Parts: sequence; C-alpha cells; structure tokens
Amino acid sequence: MQMKTNWLQAFPQSCAGDVEAVRRLFPHRLFRPVTWGTIEIAYWQEKLNLPSRVYLDEVPEVKIETLTKQQRWLLYCLYTRHHNGYIREKYVHSTITRRTGGYRLGVALSD
Repeated sequence: MQMKTNWLQAFPQSCAGDVEAVRRLFPHRLFRPVTWGTIEIAYWQEKLNLPSRVYLDEVPEVKIETLTKQQRWLLYCLYTRHHNGYIREKYVHSTITRRTGGYRLGVALSD
C-alpha cells in the first residue's frame, strides 16, 4: 500500500491548481494508507496514474460547496475510486448526472 499519494499524477497537468485546491480539503491520515494500487492510463500525450482504491473520509458538504465546478468534478472523480461501495456509487452518480452545457448526461445501468 502507498502511504504518500501524488494526486497530481491522477489528472492532466492543466488541472494542477484545481487538484491542489481539492487536496487541501482532504482530512489528514496519520499512519494509515491513503490509496492502494494504481491504474496507469494514457490521456492524450500524458501518462496518468489513477488510484485503484482511495481510503479517505468524505469531505463535508459545506467544504465541497466552496469549490469551483471544476474542483468539485475532480473531487467526485477521486471518490469514484473510494473503498466504500456506497460512497463510490454516490459519486459515480454525481459524475454521470452532472449538467454540461445545458444538457443532462445520464447513463442507464442494467444487470
């Protein structure tokens, strides 16, 4: 397990400032792992390392409301890797029902 995570590697470099703003909201975890494993993907010309699982407490909604739309989107993306399936589902739903350009994106999931 990794004890130190470089959240900047999980997103394109163009998002670095927003990633730092989101990272500052995470509760500090002493002596406990924050992530487990990574998934390496190529995004355009960049190599990204996404965490397989994230072990973080949820950021309180009152703090999430202080984020910009972009920062909120990044936070939701990270929480889709959460170790708790209920939290993962909550944020997957938040990311696929997000309003973009006046259109509503929805995904139908079936067994």
